[in-house]
Amino acid sequence: CSTFEDADAIEHLIGFREKALKIRGEDDAPLIVVVRTKSDLKIKMKNRKEVLKWCQANGYPFVSCSARTVVN
Repeated sequence: CSTFEDADAIEHLIGFREKALKIRGEDDAPLIVVVRTKSDLKIKMKNRKEVLKWCQANGYPFVSCSARTVVN
């Protein structure tokens, strides 16, 4: 979960995926869901296209959510 306002968010996703694969292994790949939080704050995603492309290439769903506006 992240607001993805940092320009280096994709590096965090890649690092998280690598750690998860190290624990689970390639044959038992973990299900990862990428969640953008606080979407109601209109925080700009600095690398939106790159994050969405990475999610699609790896088969991971991407969702935006907001507890305030109950958007999931």
